[in-house]
Amino acid sequence: MFAPAMVLFSLLQFTNHNARAADRMPPAILLPAETQQADAGRRLAAYQEQQFAGSMNRFVIKLRDFVQQYNKDHGINVKKIKALKKAWRDVEQSESWLRPLPKE
Repeated sequence: MFAPAMVLFSLLQFTNHNARAADRMPPAILLPAETQQADAGRRLAAYQEQQFAGSMNRFVIKLRDFVQQYNKDHGINVKKIKALKKAWRDVEQSESWLRPLPKE
C-alpha cells in the first residue's frame, strides 16, 4: 500500500514541474541556436506549403463551380468569375513565384 502511494506522489510531482522543465534544464541539454533556426525554417516551410495547398484547393473548388454552372446554363455567371479571380489572387499571394512581375 505504501509503495503505490509513493509512485503516485512522485508522478504527481513530475507532472506539476514538467511545465517548467525548460527553465530547469542545464544549457548543455537545450538545443543550439542553429538547430532551433533550422527547426523554425522547417516549420515555416510546412506552414507555407499548407497555406498554398489550402488556397489552391479553394481555387479548384471555385473553378469547378464555374465549370458546372457554365455547362448547365451555357452562359457566364459574373459572380462565379469574380470568385474565381479572387481565389486566384489568393493563390498568387501565397506563393512568391506565382506573383506577377512588376511592370517597368
